Amino acid sequence: SLYCPGYLAIGDDSGGRAVVMALDDHWQALFLVDHGAMTPDCFEPLAPSLEAWLEAGPCLPE
Repeated sequence: SLYCPGYLAIGDDSGGRAVVMALDDHWQALFLVDHGAMTPDCFEPLAPSLEAWLEAGPCLPE
């Protein structure tokens, strides 16, 4: 992909931020990133894995 190669957008917060998942090591860490700054250096860590995020109750920070 053109933006964020190696990551898959799996959702958004309806406020301009995307939830992206790293595609390495069998789908690992989740990050939150502004749609206008889709580069890994702008990622905010969200959870170590999709499973961990779902188990914790999939909430997004304000």
